Amino acid sequence: MPFERVPLKTLLRMPGTNPPAPLAVGVASISQDGTTYSEAFGRTSPEDYSQKAINPDRMMRVASISKMVTAALTHALAQSGILDLTTSVAEYLPLRDKRRWPSLIECLTHTSGLGDSAGYIIEPPQRLSDFLNHNADQLTSDRQTASKFQYANLNYVILGAIAEIVTEMRLDRLAQMHVLAPAGVNGGFNWVGVSSKDRSNRLPLFQNRHGTMHQTVDGRDGNWEAPLIWKDGVGFDFETYELGEHTGLFSPHGGLRTNLVGIAKLAHFVGRQAISQPDHGITHCHASPEDDIQSCDGLFQNVGPGYFMHRRDPRIPGKIIGHAGHALGFAGGAWFNAKTRTAFAYFLNGMSDGTKQDGTEQFYSETEREILRHLLR
Repeated sequence: MPFERVPLKTLLRMPGTNPPAPLAVGVASISQDGTTYSEAFGRTSPEDYSQKAINPDRMMRVASISKMVTAALTHALAQSGILDLTTSVAEYLPLRDKRRWPSLIECLTHTSGLGDSAGYIIEPPQRLSDFLNHNADQLTSDRQTASKFQYANLNYVILGAIAEIVTEMRLDRLAQMHVLAPAGVNGGFNWVGVSSKDRSNRLPLFQNRHGTMHQTVDGRDGNWEAPLIWKDGVGFDFETYELGEHTGLFSPHGGLRTNLVGIAKLAHFVGRQAISQPDHGITHCHASPEDDIQSCDGLFQNVGPGYFMHRRDPRIPGKIIGHAGHALGFAGGAWFNAKTRTAFAYFLNGMSDGTKQDGTEQFYSETEREILRHLLR
């Protein structure tokens, strides 16, 4: 199958990459008949100087690919009549001045007018509703341009909280029930529900900072016996957890841990749902050059509820549905080819932060584009 021809060893030695080269690269695919394939190669840490095959079952933080789970969960609750996507989030959360807040569908498609300028890492004892009310003026100042695309992690923290409120269940259980188990994905948000064996079989993330690799998450240090593992390895036991208020502990925007095949299975699950909807549920966001900070280098032009579609991007040799993820040294993608009904995933570990000084994010390094060229040929 063509996926086996991705030259992983060559990708780690490509010219033009920031030195040192990424530590590791991996790919996975699920064909139309359900055949799965996965392979990873490289180093698991900067101290490991020998490049070699890496167990592709290693669990890792998949950054914004996690949003596909939160969105699919929200969509499932809407289909069940539990949620109304056209309703304001203020109808579900205890927010003041309800008229100024966006709808759920606006949060799903990043057209809410909300941003991340006030932050989105909300942890106890801070409560989500207190954070939103306290920062309401800053967060809702752009509501008059709410139809304009603006990527915001906060949208997905809010969606996860609302799912908990309407079901009176924790996000981890809802995600397993409605998305991860049906899709056959082994994983969980911030390690909740992940077995001790799989926790031990993890891939720590490293980020290239000015030519040196720095560990960012999931290293040796940490409370690995805790139900939930928060930033810097801090454990949380849920004794003081408040539904809808402490949902940020799960990092619904980027905290999913799974492996390569899990990423591909998620792409397969979401992609099949997307193509069953008229016009894929796409909101078209045609960004002008001056809007580059919002469009993230043109990555987000065709937007659906929790996924994006590339149709005519000259950097992408095909039409695909899914989501990219870039954070803490991880770069990856979960994509579904609607023409071939094939899902595929990839990851790179040890990447540098591509954010420019003006806040513009750069996606699709030359290494990523080379992977996509092989996967879509």
